[in-house]
Amino acid sequence: MASLALFAVIATLAAFVGGFDAPGLEPAAWRFVTCTSGSLALGLLGLATFGGIALRGGLSDEVARRFGGKARLNKAHMVIAVFGVVLTLVHVTSACAVAELGIGWLQLFVPFTRVGGPLAQGLGVFAEYLLLAVLITSALRRRLPWKWWQRVHMLAVPLFGLAVAHTVLAESWATPMFTPAAMSASALLLTVPVLHWRARRSLPRPVAAAPTPAQRASTRQLSLLISQMTWEAEGIMSLRLVAPNGVALPPWSPGAHIEVALPSGRVRNYSLYGDPRDRYCYRIAVLRQDAGQGGSQEMHELLRVGRKLPVGLPRNAFPLRPAPSYLFLAGGIGITAMLPMARAIAGRGIPWRLIYSGRSRQRMALIDAVLDVDRDRVRILPEDERGRPDLATLIKVQLPGTAVYCCGPPSMVERVTELVGDRPDLSLHVERFSPALVDGEPFHVDLRRSGCSVKVGGQQSVLDAVRHVVPKVAGGCEQGICGRCKATVISGVPDHRDSLLSAEEREGGQMLLCVSRARSERLTLDL
Repeated sequence: MASLALFAVIATLAAFVGGFDAPGLEPAAWRFVTCTSGSLALGLLGLATFGGIALRGGLSDEVARRFGGKARLNKAHMVIAVFGVVLTLVHVTSACAVAELGIGWLQLFVPFTRVGGPLAQGLGVFAEYLLLAVLITSALRRRLPWKWWQRVHMLAVPLFGLAVAHTVLAESWATPMFTPAAMSASALLLTVPVLHWRARRSLPRPVAAAPTPAQRASTRQLSLLISQMTWEAEGIMSLRLVAPNGVALPPWSPGAHIEVALPSGRVRNYSLYGDPRDRYCYRIAVLRQDAGQGGSQEMHELLRVGRKLPVGLPRNAFPLRPAPSYLFLAGGIGITAMLPMARAIAGRGIPWRLIYSGRSRQRMALIDAVLDVDRDRVRILPEDERGRPDLATLIKVQLPGTAVYCCGPPSMVERVTELVGDRPDLSLHVERFSPALVDGEPFHVDLRRSGCSVKVGGQQSVLDAVRHVVPKVAGGCEQGICGRCKATVISGVPDHRDSLLSAEEREGGQMLLCVSRARSERLTLDL
């Protein structure tokens, strides 16, 4: 949009090189076009300016959803701005066609040079220069540092002020179009911040999604800038996160993840899939799940390049252990955890294989990056082309001592766990990227300190059930990774489904409420 508007500006200015000839229309008609286009341009630029302020100033997510989401509002902002620029060009062009206005090359670019109304002409020229600055930097946004782009883009505010002053001082007050345009601009200037403030105050805040102070304190340890967003596959978007001041980021190792605090207050965990040797950026990939709890939708719809995200320090609950050989099994977005591991092992002279499966090639991210590690040791298995991987055969042919790493959907992880269970000479390391909550068997949880009991449905997590009676119970990733919802089991047999707790912690009675369930009819928790 910005490139198109900039091209229109350059093309219009180029038309003045040989002088302007105004055939066809009478001077009165050109004057009407001048005043009308200027008034309309003022209204559109005002709407774009204050709409941009609302978007950049943290427009409430609930308010944005009423108008189709921030992505749609941002597109509307750009379209309105482009139409405002086009009408500005029509205004300038038609003004040069009205001989009695006395506007030529000199008056077009040098302020205060018009004989009649030098102040209005000077303010209009200054507004032109600010408009050019905003357009040029918007067209070069991807090549400019985000801070510089933002600072220049905020010139739209004084630009609109100069445009209003130019309109008031110019002769356009004599036209019937000026009064509604000026009134609209003034009303917009006064009411947009007030309406935005009132809307934010009137909206209810979701209690369950809001993180506790302890959650925020542990999550917001880094404030990183989104420097790049890329579509890696159908429904999968990657983010490149950097420090705003360009300093090196904390180190990490293959298998590590970071916690991301979303604008809504949700906390989500994402595996780091980049190169640990690159200390100046983190890379994560997000699969959109419309049937999920809203975290991935929020990442896809609301995040944009240039926005800052609060994230936690890298943590590794899925480390790469020494072994004589390796088998990496990745299903779908689980490739993000497997890719750094394969890179770390490649070139060491250790036997390894990576099997990457997915529903279709179009929905499998980072295929080229995976093949670049070692094409001879990697197999890409799109289900619609080659069927599902033969996990039984893959496990059966592994050499004794092989470390089997698996990250994928619950069905894949459960099948690999079952197969490796028949091979005690292999070691198994798994990570689930989606919780397995549904088992169709409800059970009861007794809360010892609270003195009450709750029923956990077959499609409900213990955390959700407990929160109905103990709202302050901590939560976080809801994937069995972060450990914030850890609780002590006093009696009963838990069904552990997390990827964090050690064998010693589980034997000591620890349990993660977000994903784990019960093997017995009742559990008693120290809550």
